[in-house]
Amino acid sequence: MRDEPKKKEIEMTKANDFLKLISSGETLILDAVDGTETLYGASDVFAYRDSNFKNYGVNEKELATGKIPVDMHEMIKDAIFAQMFGSLSSDVKKLCLTQHQIKNFVKKYRNWLRDDGYATFFLFESNNELFVAHVYFDSDGGLKVLVRRFEYSLVWRVGLCHRLVVPQLAAA
Repeated sequence: MRDEPKKKEIEMTKANDFLKLISSGETLILDAVDGTETLYGASDVFAYRDSNFKNYGVNEKELATGKIPVDMHEMIKDAIFAQMFGSLSSDVKKLCLTQHQIKNFVKKYRNWLRDDGYATFFLFESNNELFVAHVYFDSDGGLKVLVRRFEYSLVWRVGLCHRLVVPQLAAA
């Protein structure tokens, strides 16, 4: 159809409105994981784990996953979660990682996390609902992980330069 290229061009522009790819030229590969580890149970990685993992009922084991490449983006415009993740794909479920994959990223690529008190966001699905894990360093250098529902309406400010980690999507 004649409208298809124009639609893709609009989606590309939209993505650039909110985020910039900062891992370009780097190969960030998550290891294969068996899905048995959760973020709430990751006391070996996080000094603080949000009780909302239990309150929301998202402290569950998941399926095993193979190795996958991921990209890291940084905010360049104020946005809510739906705008950030939606700017990368109209099917945001394609941007989900498992909790075990998120833990793997934090352990393997700790140097890619913001170290100035600002968050790195990871989208995940649990019980057919979307959630965002926020990983950040506290003032003592300990790692914290919080969780919010994807619909959370807080506008995240660009001046804080929050980051997002998502699976690499195949070029269309």
